[in-house]
Amino acid sequence: MLEVNFQVTTGTKEPFAIREVDQGLGIDLELEARMTCKTSVSAYDEKRYAGEEEVSAQIRSRVIEVAGKLHDYLPESFSVVRNYASVEFAGLFDAYLHLDGIVAETEVTDLQLTEESHKRFVEAMPPISEMMGQVDDLPNTVPSSIDQVIPKKMV
Repeated sequence: MLEVNFQVTTGTKEPFAIREVDQGLGIDLELEARMTCKTSVSAYDEKRYAGEEEVSAQIRSRVIEVAGKLHDYLPESFSVVRNYASVEFAGLFDAYLHLDGIVAETEVTDLQLTEESHKRFVEAMPPISEMMGQVDDLPNTVPSSIDQVIPKKMV
């Protein structure tokens, strides 16, 4: 392994599918999201890659594939939206890169639902009063809309 120190910023130009399951809120939806990642590479197999350009290309080619497999590795009732799934994706992505001969640490810097998916998610949410109890008994700081509780941008 050749020790190096460089970063690759990548993401999903096209949305990838996620399944949002939140049993507490009664939600089970197929949604789409996009993400941006920053991957810090510390070593790579110099027998497999001619240089940093090839390593960067491999990292970029893997993002959408691994994003599509994320749900295969999560518990069925895991809420991607409420739990932000960025840590889970980063760990899974780094494991796939390791299989590719790349030692790296990934950070998801942006994860958000597409506009259409955000709209569907908001429409599926129960009223705030059902989620938080009687609104009349709560202070004036209670969110007035679901967008303040579940923002479109998740990271």
